[in-house]
Amino acid sequence: MLQHHYHFTPNEPDDLHCLQSAIRMTWEGLFGKTLSLRDAERVTNFQAGLQTWPFAAMLSLADAGATVVNIEDFDPHGFIADPAAELQRQTLGDEKVVAHILAVSDADAEIEIVKKCLAHPLVRFENRSPRLPDLITAAQAPATAVICNVNYRALVSRAGYNGHFVIVDSADEQEVHFQDPGLPPLENHHVATETFLAAWAPPKANMANLIVCSLDEASG
Repeated sequence: MLQHHYHFTPNEPDDLHCLQSAIRMTWEGLFGKTLSLRDAERVTNFQAGLQTWPFAAMLSLADAGATVVNIEDFDPHGFIADPAAELQRQTLGDEKVVAHILAVSDADAEIEIVKKCLAHPLVRFENRSPRLPDLITAAQAPATAVICNVNYRALVSRAGYNGHFVIVDSADEQEVHFQDPGLPPLENHHVATETFLAAWAPPKANMANLIVCSLDEASG
């Protein structure tokens, strides 16, 4: 439940800026300030042609004063030691998925960013798979942005996997309401909770991700 009004921000035509769109909406909703596309690329460590991991965005939000909690079956220390091995563990040994993730991202750069996240007092990793009650509770919290990485293809009932970031505005046992940068962009979108959960976990059941960004009431 974000405390400031924010403008819906769609993905860019390259279809590689869903995280940047989510961060721009989060930034405006948390801090009441707009973030340009160029600044969003900078704070998320965007690299042209590659998919963006969320760690730089988490670090930038924390630097701006937000408490950021990443709830995911992800061991940051294991990732720093050996990204491929940690991805193998996380994906239950699915070499095809691991190869895809490593091919569309810069794992070496992410190692250094994860180190900075671990050292930051406002960033916390919870090494567990989030569940629907976590999503419902986070979406109801004041001055809080909820970002999820979902399988876009599952969200639109298509085969395959394509990681995609959305902002969840509210959730219950029946429906999940969220902002979907696209493509195609879907403002104030909602789907049945069952559909969202099916998109939240793939490509593996333990790979759901929940990033909770919040401000103390006094800081708002």
